[in-house]
Amino acid sequence: MTDEDARPTVSYPQKEHTRARQAAYATLLEDLLLLVGAELPVAEETPEGRRISWHQARRAVGAAVEARAKAGTLRDEWFEPLIHAAVHEGSPSFVCDLIAPAVAGFGRRRVRLALLVYLDGTPPDAAGAARAWYGTLVPVKDKPGTREPTPESAAELEEVKDLDRRYADIALRRFVADDDLPCAAPCCRA
Repeated sequence: MTDEDARPTVSYPQKEHTRARQAAYATLLEDLLLLVGAELPVAEETPEGRRISWHQARRAVGAAVEARAKAGTLRDEWFEPLIHAAVHEGSPSFVCDLIAPAVAGFGRRRVRLALLVYLDGTPPDAAGAARAWYGTLVPVKDKPGTREPTPESAAELEEVKDLDRRYADIALRRFVADDDLPCAAPCCRA
């Protein structure tokens, strides 16, 4: 047996599936831009042009949600399309452009509850919810000179502790039962 034979095989999502998910994501972003009243970016019809326009679209949506949240005029009908688009975002880094404003505007608990529903859904939605979950983590501040959370951080952590347990339970069940969760690595999204 050679080293090549001993190497585990890795399966990646089919390109057709990935393209379909990217097309759905583009439509979700366009619909979300119209819903929040943000300007639709003009995109070149190249893969790089689409990535740039998606980046601009995510930021425009996030800015609109944040502005309306600060003004106290955030519209509840934005919530589900915002979370749905975040679940379709393929980048664990860029998903925060949608999740951070959702948490700020609608609350960490509500966002996490919605993501738990997606985590228990189709394999692509479960992978998307797992990527988005990172953006919902509580930013913990420690007491000066210690590794002990401030009372405010401890209270925030306690507020979502039950959801952390539910996430861990669902994610473990998915990991054990589903051998075909889409990969989140950049090489898989090509």
